[in-house]
Parts: sequence; C-alpha cells; structure tokens
Amino acid sequence: MVSVHLLALMISICILPYVDIVVSLGIVDSGGNLHGSKGNFSESPHIKMHGFIEASWIMSNILGLLIFMVFMGLLSWIKFLDYSRNAAVGSTTILVPFLIIFTAFAIHFYYKLVKHKVKSAGKSLNEIAVGLEELQKYGSTYSIQIV
Repeated sequence: MVSVHLLALMISICILPYVDIVVSLGIVDSGGNLHGSKGNFSESPHIKMHGFIEASWIMSNILGLLIFMVFMGLLSWIKFLDYSRNAAVGSTTILVPFLIIFTAFAIHFYYKLVKHKVKSAGKSLNEIAVGLEELQKYGSTYSIQIV
C-alpha cells in the first residue's frame, strides 16, 4: 500500500514542474486545452507521459484505496480473531459492502469521466470538420497569386 502511494507521488512530483512550465508558456482554458504562441506544447513531457500520469492517478486513488480497505480487513482479523471469531466476521461483514460500493462508485465515476472526454473530443472534431468545409468552400472562390 505504501509503495503504491510512493510511486504515484514520485510520478506526480516529477511531472509537476513540466506542467507548471507549460502553463506559464500559454493560456489554459477551462477544458484543459493549451493556447499560445511561445512554445510547442506537443513536445511537452507531460503530454508525452500522459499514460504515466493516468497510471499514477489510478494507482493512488483506486488501487491504493482498495489495498487500504483490504489491509483494514486483514487487520481486523488479526486484532479480533484472538478475542472472538464472530467479531472478526462482523468487521469483515461491515467492510465488504463498503468495498463493493466504493468499487461501483469508482467504475461509475471513471465511466463518466471517459464519456465526457469522448464527447468533448467529438465536439472538437465536429468544429474542425466545419472549419475545413468553410475553408474548402471559400478557398475555391479565391485564388492566391504569389508574386
């Protein structure tokens, strides 16, 4: 449990300076899109390491909390087994529904997050398609002469 959180923390600490630099170079809108002319954002390490950032988030928030809850269940068995087997079973009975609810919420939340990303990407693609159609329509009516 500790190693999962430490790995996620290390990834976060290593990525944060790059994110700060990129944010200082351009303007970040509410959708997290970068706009500006001071640098090439596609070469930023935080964009190249997007998979590591996602893995860090998943490890810290999902895997780390699940391991913590399992750890609490094991601790309750270790603590209460000498006292009473019923107490150990009771503590596990309380923990299992919470674990199921937590897992369902995490899946639901991540599903909503991915759904929003797909929807916003689709909207961006539609805007690009409309802009391309306008460029093609107006581009054919104007001729550019290079002198």
